[in-house]
Amino acid sequence: MYNYPMKLISCLCQLKQTLLQSISVICFILTFLFSALICWLLWLYLIIKFIKLLYIISDEFITNERIINNPYEFIHNEQLFNLCREFITLFILITVYWIYWSIDKGSEEKGSHPKYFIRNLIIWKYIANYFPIKLVLSELYNNDNIEYTYKVTGSNVTIDHRCNNISDNNNGDNNTNDENHIQSIINKRDYPINEKKLVCIKELFPANNNYLVGYHPHGILGIGAVINFLTEANQFSEKFPGITPWLTTLEINFKAPFIRDVLLSLNLIAATHRGISYLLDPQKCGNTGNFVVVVLGGAPEALDSRPGKYVFHTNGRYGFFKLALTTGWTADILRKEY
Repeated sequence: MYNYPMKLISCLCQLKQTLLQSISVICFILTFLFSALICWLLWLYLIIKFIKLLYIISDEFITNERIINNPYEFIHNEQLFNLCREFITLFILITVYWIYWSIDKGSEEKGSHPKYFIRNLIIWKYIANYFPIKLVLSELYNNDNIEYTYKVTGSNVTIDHRCNNISDNNNGDNNTNDENHIQSIINKRDYPINEKKLVCIKELFPANNNYLVGYHPHGILGIGAVINFLTEANQFSEKFPGITPWLTTLEINFKAPFIRDVLLSLNLIAATHRGISYLLDPQKCGNTGNFVVVVLGGAPEALDSRPGKYVFHTNGRYGFFKLALTTGWTADILRKEY
């Protein structure tokens, strides 16, 4: 008898979660598609309204000489007083933002303005649960399977901390066992329940290096990269301690007013040579541990998105490899030698 109310409450809670997830995804898609256009229209509306108010107020002062000669007439004219107040408010808003926009120009190529509280908004968790989107940490690189991992890294594998390359030292049965273990992880479909608690071994991704990471596939919206690297919905910072994720996007996305500030607060940077190299070069950005994610396929790969089919566009993407060579540890060696 008591099971029915509990089932009803459970169904209502599940319905609530589904509704919130659906609303969050719809808001994200609409924002992705129309935010730039809406922000430009809003900016244009504010400027037109400002000009219109200026014309109305000027005309009122010109036609009504009593207002100029008698200040009390202006104070008691409630309609004109409200127009002037609105005009001053718009003037301050437009002027301040215009100055800020001019000074802040180019921040998308200088590490943006990340805000941690934006990354932790609950809406990102709803979006991640809707699809669902998960950040799966391989058993080879997490502390949950630390006994086997240390066995691999200690006896069978040498790790170069400067470039994070892994090379075999032993041959024979040990290599076969490792290959079988890796293949079992690849074929695994059911990930551990406590995946939120998994933490990557720091020695594999030391925080004193910067990383350039390729992401596939792009998908229609690239929402997997957004949720995993621009938000904390899947606890990236907990799984990769000391590593700061960054995601690249087209430079044109930062041209629209207002929405550019939202994008800059999400660790989003311009996919340009200057923007990426700034974060990869410790001498420019002043820190390390930057994890710069590039969706290599770009718009062409997005157009080839099909259910159950992955089309990778990697040809002609050599600029990213040049960036890695010119800003990585090999560049430091060359500078020291020559």
